[in-house]
Amino acid sequence: GPSSSVSYAVRWHGDRPAVLWEQRGDARSLRADAVDGGWTSDARRGEALWARVGD
Repeated sequence: GPSSSVSYAVRWHGDRPAVLWEQRGDARSLRADAVDGGWTSDARRGEALWARVGD
């Protein structure tokens, strides 16, 4: 089976999308190139605001 999994949720915070996540198993580097090419995280869990949509 897989050595890791990620659970996540995306919600709006004003005009910016916000992501919450939690990794289980082997931690992986997370990216969201299609939404915010500058965002990356190595954290097992967290939350972040992504760039404004359309910017």
